[in-house]
Amino acid sequence: QSSSPRGIVTTPLAGEGESSGDGDGVPQLIPVRLMVNGMPAIQKPIKHEKDAECKRPSEVLEKLGTYRAPMCTTLGDVLAGCLPDYFVVDPTTGCTTEVSHSSLYYCIQGVQPSMECALVDLWRALSHPDHFLYIIVVTE
Repeated sequence: QSSSPRGIVTTPLAGEGESSGDGDGVPQLIPVRLMVNGMPAIQKPIKHEKDAECKRPSEVLEKLGTYRAPMCTTLGDVLAGCLPDYFVVDPTTGCTTEVSHSSLYYCIQGVQPSMECALVDLWRALSHPDHFLYIIVVTE
């Protein structure tokens, strides 16, 4: 992160020092602000790859024998990690589900995407001009 002349903190994009190595303009850490019930935002940088240890295809080939793209962090992973009282990951399927709260609602830019959506895809399509992905959760 760097500061602008006005003291505003900015998040570096690929090519500005903290790229993911794939040259597609995605930071290593996706800047996320989670807003829950109108409370102050929970601000977290989230890695967009679950398997951050394997960066080069040659390393993946050595470890696995065949090349497979690293799994991406999903919206469900973020919600379950930040709000474990409201979202839980099923250990058998890996899918995130809502804990039985009938009035639970979440959205990004007014859209309620699937829990399986890749965080990096949501960031590319729905991030604000300040490069943060704002996730709104209402539980009341």
